Amino acid sequence: MPRTRGPGQRGPPGREPSQGGRHVTWDLSEQRAIGNAARRRRTPNLFLNTSLEGEDPTPAPPPSPEGPQLTEEEIEVLEHLQDALEEHAEMMQLQEAERARDKKANDRIDAVDDQRREHHKMEKPLLANFAKACEKWKKADPTDAEKFREHCQEVVCAATEPVRMYDMLSWYPKTPKAVTEAIRSLQMFHHEQVDFTYKMRLLEEHHYGGAVPGHNLHPEVYHASRRDRAAQKNQGSFQTFGFNLKHHDLAEFEEYFDAWTDIDEPGFERARIRRILANFRVRRTLLEGTGPEVHHKDHRRPRYDPLGMMKFCDTADWELVEWSLVALGSMQRLAPEYEHLPDQNIKKSLDLAITEIDDYFPSLDKIELRQTTLTINTTFANSFAPLRQAQATMLLPGAPAQTRDAFLQHKDNIWRMALHFHKFERTHGDTILGFEWRRMVHTNSDLIGTRPPPALWTMDDDEYVRRSGHPDEDWPPTEDESDDADEMDQAQ
Repeated sequence: MPRTRGPGQRGPPGREPSQGGRHVTWDLSEQRAIGNAARRRRTPNLFLNTSLEGEDPTPAPPPSPEGPQLTEEEIEVLEHLQDALEEHAEMMQLQEAERARDKKANDRIDAVDDQRREHHKMEKPLLANFAKACEKWKKADPTDAEKFREHCQEVVCAATEPVRMYDMLSWYPKTPKAVTEAIRSLQMFHHEQVDFTYKMRLLEEHHYGGAVPGHNLHPEVYHASRRDRAAQKNQGSFQTFGFNLKHHDLAEFEEYFDAWTDIDEPGFERARIRRILANFRVRRTLLEGTGPEVHHKDHRRPRYDPLGMMKFCDTADWELVEWSLVALGSMQRLAPEYEHLPDQNIKKSLDLAITEIDDYFPSLDKIELRQTTLTINTTFANSFAPLRQAQATMLLPGAPAQTRDAFLQHKDNIWRMALHFHKFERTHGDTILGFEWRRMVHTNSDLIGTRPPPALWTMDDDEYVRRSGHPDEDWPPTEDESDDADEMDQAQ
């Protein structure tokens, strides 16, 4: 049987009896409303406060806000912005991955860079020591110290990098011991700095790739590092520019003459002339401080001695001669351009520089190299056209015997000059005259190797009589000849 409710259980706890026969609505509690929601197929109120802290019902949540109405342009801008933010985030992730991957290599590069920076702190004490030594020298011998100061000014104009400058400072002869040691210390310092720089660049190229000739270093820095590494292989110390290597090698770096000719910036002309002249004076100082056939501690090339066993091409004189020829040729090419400059003092400076190098050249050219080169460019080069003309005349029908003699004479002169050039190079150095004269001989080999046709000798030719005698000599005269001789006698 169903359980009947008792008198006190006929209604819900919140129900109140009717008063005065009036109908009272039922006030369902919060729990009753939730419990009957599923039965009455209603959605329960999830925002209802079911706690016992207060009897006030929790207010309903506010309606969801509606966003502002955007135009298509604004939506497109927001989309681009979102794409950019996503790309930036992706790029940052890639960079973080690259940093993590390259951390080991970057740490090695940073370690070498830290060593270089730490080593660079030694420069100031070395410079102070050098200045102090020069000051003492100035007080002891003002004249010689002033010449050294002029040499320093020329070095500053001739070089660019410190490693090159202090190497050139060491070229000055007979400096005091304190100055020599100070320069030597600065040389060692800057050569070590070059070594650090070279190692850093090598690590960067090895890790990141993209190696380039010279490792993208300054030409003077790369030259110093290359010479130092060669010296280390031979168990020696660093090598100084100009010692045991060609002077002309130095001219192939910052003082490129072809580059100077091509570059024509306003106001650069005077600096260009000053740089060429400074390089010549510094090299002249090095040469004048070098003895002939003398063993130097720095292994520099000796000067030329006509009575010695060393060829001219293996001496310091030849290297400065070659450098001077290149310098003179370059400045002579610049002369026509400088004639049209508004400042005529630049043209005068160029003429003075050419004159200074040209006047010093005879003291270097002890084997008449310049005259021999001039002979090649003028007499020898212009001798092939007359030879070809003589050949054409000789081969004409009925050409006289003199054309054959002229052809042989031209040919003999060319071979004599070629033989002289060959002996000159064997005595003073192979290819010291260049390859132009050999090229001309090779180009015209068919011409100078041509044999003339045999001479058609007759009894009237003096050459025929000289070589073979008269054809009727030692033969008795014939009857006709005797009759002719009698008639001639009667006529006389």
